[in-house]
Amino acid sequence: MSDYFTEDDIAQALQMPTLGPEYFAARRFMDAFARGWTDEHLKPLADEITNEISGKIRDRIWDDFRDYLIQDTEYNAQGAIRSMVHDTVQALLSGKEWALARFPLTQGYDPMEIRSAVAAHIGDAVAKARIDDLEKEVARLNERLSYR
Repeated sequence: MSDYFTEDDIAQALQMPTLGPEYFAARRFMDAFARGWTDEHLKPLADEITNEISGKIRDRIWDDFRDYLIQDTEYNAQGAIRSMVHDTVQALLSGKEWALARFPLTQGYDPMEIRSAVAAHIGDAVAKARIDDLEKEVARLNERLSYR
């Protein structure tokens, strides 16, 4: 399980495989964000802090505070979305059933086109990398055996 996908996200994705768990995780994230994002929650805090300051300064502080929160939220959302994409790719490459069913084994897209593109673009590179991995493992095992 990743830091971003809950069991519920994956369960819902299995019911609607063309959406995937990132859709449900993003919806859960934005629902939680929208619940707390109201002027009724933030404005009183800004008013209390700037009560003795003139309206112009108060407005400027509120604008800066709001801009900071929006920018911070953008960075957090960007990081969450990037991590969801990373986790999706990781799940796909590590053979997680939901990811395989959603992409190369799907009926919702053209699976032959996806498999053909993967083979055409990285088939040799993946095979070479796997051969390199196995050769390193053989060398490591031979070294271990030489000590016995």
